[in-house]
Amino acid sequence: MGIAKTREGVRVSDAAAAIRQVFLSPRDFYTPAEAAAIRGWTVTEMERAIAVGEVVVERGRSGDRIAWQEVATLLTARCPQAAIEEALGAEMASVIPEAVRLAELRIRIPRYQIAMLAKLAERERISVDELMARHLLDLASSEAVWLGRRIACFEAAMRWPGA
Repeated sequence: MGIAKTREGVRVSDAAAAIRQVFLSPRDFYTPAEAAAIRGWTVTEMERAIAVGEVVVERGRSGDRIAWQEVATLLTARCPQAAIEEALGAEMASVIPEAVRLAELRIRIPRYQIAMLAKLAERERISVDELMARHLLDLASSEAVWLGRRIACFEAAMRWPGA
């Protein structure tokens, strides 16, 4: 299964402009409508996410605004990292820290686990790479204190893109 689509079914090519805009021409703040478009949501979906505290907004005299870090985090939830790296192309190195960039890992596991990963990824409509990355992020979060003491770049990598 490839990365041609995100979980929501949005074609990665449709998201490439948003990726480049957010990471290569960042602004300090975005309106909720702009953030909704970047995330691939309707304005109503964004309003709902704000209401339940899923998205943090700053309220000001000129209206609500959403910080770049929050918008970047929303975008990384929308798009697999492989799609983000592909959209950024050669400019990726100036945006994504080396410790966060994708690298290949080869492991040997029982065949039933390979079938399991394929079926779980298929059910979620994501790639096996993305499925594993999500689960490894959960593991990293649960072991963050221990790992942070032993891996120099770990804490900054875990905070990206909000770091």
